Parts: sequence; C-alpha cells; structure tokens
Amino acid sequence: MITIACVLLVDRDGRLLMQLRDGNATFHPNAWGLPGGHAEAGETPERFLASPEHARLTAAAAS
Repeated sequence: MITIACVLLVDRDGRLLMQLRDGNATFHPNAWGLPGGHAEAGETPERFLASPEHARLTAAAAS
C-alpha cells in the first residue's frame, strides 16, 4: 500500500496554498494540487507532514 499525505494551508484571509505540477511530472502534469507526497513505508501521514521540508513550507506560507 502507498501512503500519500497532503496538507491544506489556509492563510488568515482564507487563501489556499496550491502547487502547480510541472509539465514533466509523471502523474497529472501541468495540474494544480495540494502540497504533499508519498510517505515512506511505515511512516504515518502526520510524521511525513512534520518533516523538515514540510515544516519550511508551512513557515513560508504563514509569513
């Protein structure tokens, strides 16, 4: 089983952070989606989203 985790980041004005996938993406190229990705085997979605990469994304969106 593959675990995929996404996060909804909404600012105080109600704007939602979305990610535009590039044209070379394997799945759904040139499509808008939520920030996230594939978790490692045995990794919970919460732990995946608490990774340093996602923490930096959350901090950047909050500023």
